[in-house]
Amino acid sequence: MFERFTEPTRSVVMNAVALAEQRQCEPVGCQHFVEALLADPEAGPILQTRMSGLNAETPIETPPDDANRQDDDLLMSLGIDLDSLRRQIDEQFGAGAFDAVRRRRRSDRDDDRPHRRSRFDVEAKTVLERSLRHALRLRCRSIGPSHLALGVLDDADVVAQANLDADALRELRERLEAVAVEAHGPEATLSWWRRAG
Repeated sequence: MFERFTEPTRSVVMNAVALAEQRQCEPVGCQHFVEALLADPEAGPILQTRMSGLNAETPIETPPDDANRQDDDLLMSLGIDLDSLRRQIDEQFGAGAFDAVRRRRRSDRDDDRPHRRSRFDVEAKTVLERSLRHALRLRCRSIGPSHLALGVLDDADVVAQANLDADALRELRERLEAVAVEAHGPEATLSWWRRAG
């Protein structure tokens, strides 16, 4: 799927990853895509016209992860204070040691290889998948930032926090689809071949 991403789309994804790393919050979430898209020259101006509640400085609030909270509660019930443990490990081994990449031993090699969790949360993975579906539905040969924006608009939390009503959402989608087809559709590819030939 990533081979279909245009360079600007790859930049949006990498900017979203950089935002998450800058804020030290892994994995990358849908709100990071929104912030990166708002800065994109293709999708950003369209999104900014209707998404009054959002801008690059105000990230989308995401609900707390219930699974992590349950894990923390379970550890507390066993008498383990995760924050205290984190501080002790960081003091002993250096800042960030507790959250460092876990390593695992590979049976077929002598070296350790880093074992990372996914860089994207479930919502972000869904946005990436939906962007591909939008590109296929619109018969586009590549996935541009406008397809990624369409995938983000499928997320109900984004729509709710951006204060979008049904008419505004429909207008936003139509404008993004028009840009996507113009920039990445079959005619765009055909005209590129004509110019190149």
